[in-house]
Amino acid sequence: MLVTLEHYHMLGLRLVLALIFFYQGAGALFGFAGGRGIDECIKVVEKWGLEPAVIWAFSMNFIYVVGAILLFLGLWAREAAFF
Repeated sequence: MLVTLEHYHMLGLRLVLALIFFYQGAGALFGFAGGRGIDECIKVVEKWGLEPAVIWAFSMNFIYVVGAILLFLGLWAREAAFF
């Protein structure tokens, strides 16, 4: 079988994006790698006027982390491209 380099480029892009999303989400959710943590994120969401701020802050950062893990593993990557 002939394998083109295009497949490897897409794999690299997917892995790099997954690491960026995980870094962002984990930093805001857990204070990972110098992130400010969930308390600071809740304050920002309160400034935006979204209520309840705790649920909004937790859910958007949770989606970052879980989405990054799924993207890294390649699960539901094609379906997520449509959203």
